[in-house]
Amino acid sequence: MKTAPGILVLLFTAAVAYAQTDVKICYTPEETYQTMTGWAATPFAGGSEYWFQGYKDTLFQLAIDDLGITRLRLEVRAGAENSRDYYQEYKDGTIPYQTWRENRYATVNDNDNPYSIDWNGFNFTELDHDIEHLVLPFKQRVEARGEPFHLNVCYVAFTGQIAGGEYHHSEAAEYAEFVLAAHIHMQQKYGLIPDTWEIILEPDNSHEWTGKQIGNAIVHAANRLDANGWIPRFVAPSTTSMSNANSYFDQL
Repeated sequence: MKTAPGILVLLFTAAVAYAQTDVKICYTPEETYQTMTGWAATPFAGGSEYWFQGYKDTLFQLAIDDLGITRLRLEVRAGAENSRDYYQEYKDGTIPYQTWRENRYATVNDNDNPYSIDWNGFNFTELDHDIEHLVLPFKQRVEARGEPFHLNVCYVAFTGQIAGGEYHHSEAAEYAEFVLAAHIHMQQKYGLIPDTWEIILEPDNSHEWTGKQIGNAIVHAANRLDANGWIPRFVAPSTTSMSNANSYFDQL
């Protein structure tokens, strides 16, 4: 594809003009706006690779002591509600990566009643791996410094990757059941309670999730958690860009 020379000149001129503009930053300590209470990260750290053990201690030390990170965003995929454990099969080498990719967000309903959890219909194997290898050791190091640890669990459903499977979490009651199941699982197995729950990562990358749908999911999930003794705090709308956030937020 050819680009008109005039456009290149215009862009170059604009870049030069911008580079020559003086920028002044003024600091007024008596004015207070936001208060930063912590820095967060998503633990994409190669935790499932065999060489992770060789660098994890240094990684955690730098993240906590040098960067001051005290919060983690832990992702849980929609496909954890499935009677078949595709993640474990992939890790065992019995299925290829492509099969895992095509099914990790597909769901198989545990039963027809969203108010009755059938635990045979859930496989939190991937979540467990991330908790044991990333979250718990990170949490221990943060708390050893005398600082509070914050865990944000983020629900992920890039449904465009699904090939042949189904997805039923667009039904608010079924989504709320998944949220409750994840909370119960984490508390009973690890003594962990999410400080916040992120409703859906990048809803504008999925045609199932509108702002109204997110609002309905919040209401249903809040009711289920409250009925089981948890005071929920939610993160939304988590769009890919700020330009999309306003319309999603208005629909909530």
